Amino acid sequence: MLLRIVIILLLITSSSSAESLKDCEWSNKKGVPCLTISKTPNTSAYSELGINKTIITKQDIINSGAIDTVDVFQLVSGLDVFQSGPKGQSTSIFTRGAESNHTLVMINGIAINDQSVTDGQHDFGQDFIQTIQQIEIYKGSGGAHFGPSAIAGAINFITTIDYTNSYSASGFNGKNNSFDGNYTKITNNGWHLNIKGATTRSETDSSIADGNEDDGVENVQVNLNGEKWINDNLKLKTLLYYRGTQADYDGSSTSEKGYFSDNRMHLFQTSLDHKSKKSENTLVFHYHNYDRGYENIDGTAVLDEYDSESFVVKGERKIIPTNEKFSFGYGSEYKYDWGTFENKGSYIASTKGHMKDLGFFANVGYKLKENSILSFYGRSDDHNTT
Repeated sequence: MLLRIVIILLLITSSSSAESLKDCEWSNKKGVPCLTISKTPNTSAYSELGINKTIITKQDIINSGAIDTVDVFQLVSGLDVFQSGPKGQSTSIFTRGAESNHTLVMINGIAINDQSVTDGQHDFGQDFIQTIQQIEIYKGSGGAHFGPSAIAGAINFITTIDYTNSYSASGFNGKNNSFDGNYTKITNNGWHLNIKGATTRSETDSSIADGNEDDGVENVQVNLNGEKWINDNLKLKTLLYYRGTQADYDGSSTSEKGYFSDNRMHLFQTSLDHKSKKSENTLVFHYHNYDRGYENIDGTAVLDEYDSESFVVKGERKIIPTNEKFSFGYGSEYKYDWGTFENKGSYIASTKGHMKDLGFFANVGYKLKENSILSFYGRSDDHNTT
């Protein structure tokens, strides 16, 4: 007789109150726990109301029990999710039936698509979301003002400070478990420092149909967030983000003798936010890289290596309307990407290239009457790929 004992552990400690969280204020210097509300890029007071977006909050993610992006996006209408196997396997998202590379993926409004992949496609199977504070989904034309890669829409991950300290652990054996934690401290000199971390292990199924082995995945995420009010009107924000995912892959649809992938992403982002009676201004500097390799399952040989890097500078101004019916905003963005690929497996091949894009954008919103708003959005990009 086989006796199976399953133990489920769930521990959560936090400082949140029983009351519903209020929207975060721009000048939250006391670090009051709140609900993150991010403003859509290339919008102003009235034109923002014309953008159709789906917001998934941190509490929504917790309530759903989601661990990776696949768990979340499968619940969103208009998104078709295709994963080649269990967690950690290659995953594509098709927005409203368009091509998978027509969905732009961002962190805090800055594109993070991997330029070492064909057409800059994003692999959602590598993204686990315990350290993500909010997800915004723009379908169709609602994402077009983000740039030339958002033909079908855009997905924006928000990574701001979470002022609710917490820790949780769950699992049912040594190969299937998850741990995550969040801690925020306000220093004596006014710095808001936040660290989020999570690890996930999953090994439940084979990558191929009717397989005899379980292919696993291990994921690690770390966020370091910092905020400092330089004065009442000027705020500095910084983000250091790391995501590493190792996943087992099978060699073909019939062979379970395969390889494993090691996919790492490093990101640094810093911004200055200035708010006055007349305008809201943002200047962002962003850098990220992908270091992705595929090795024999025993780790004796590297089969493929992909590397890409991206640098972005973005500035935007939103004019606070003095007229009760009119608002506008404008900005510019410069992006430079470069990537390399080297095959060391059954054949030898390599390539490298770069992409640069200079974009200018603007928007206008006009309040026709109490329940009607007319919005205009424009963007022009000089996009070059080598």
